[in-house]
Amino acid sequence: RPVESAARQVTAGTPGYIAPEVLLGEDPTPRSDLYSLGEVAKRLLAGPSPAALEDRTRLPRALSDAVERAVAEEPDARQASVAEFRADLIGSLRTPVRQLRPAA
Repeated sequence: RPVESAARQVTAGTPGYIAPEVLLGEDPTPRSDLYSLGEVAKRLLAGPSPAALEDRTRLPRALSDAVERAVAEEPDARQASVAEFRADLIGSLRTPVRQLRPAA
C-alpha cells in the first residue's frame, strides 16, 4: 500500500523519453508509456539525432507515421494502447517500400 506524504512528487526518467504531460506534473498514463516507447522506436529507426528523424526519406511513410503518432505532443493524438501501436507498426510493414515519405 502506498504511503502518503506531503513530500514533493519527483518525476524520474530519461530526458527525451518522458512524455510532455508527465514533465508538466500530470500523472503518467498508458499513453505516457507509449510516448516513451515511441521515442525508443524513433532512436532505433533514425539514430540519436532528432534531426535524423525529420529526414527519414528512406523509411516507409506508414512506419514513420505510426512512430510520429506515438510521440505526439498531445496524449489523445497518440494510439490508445500498445496493441494499437503494434497494429500500426505491423500494418506499416505491409506498405510497399516505394511509398516513401517525400524529402522535405
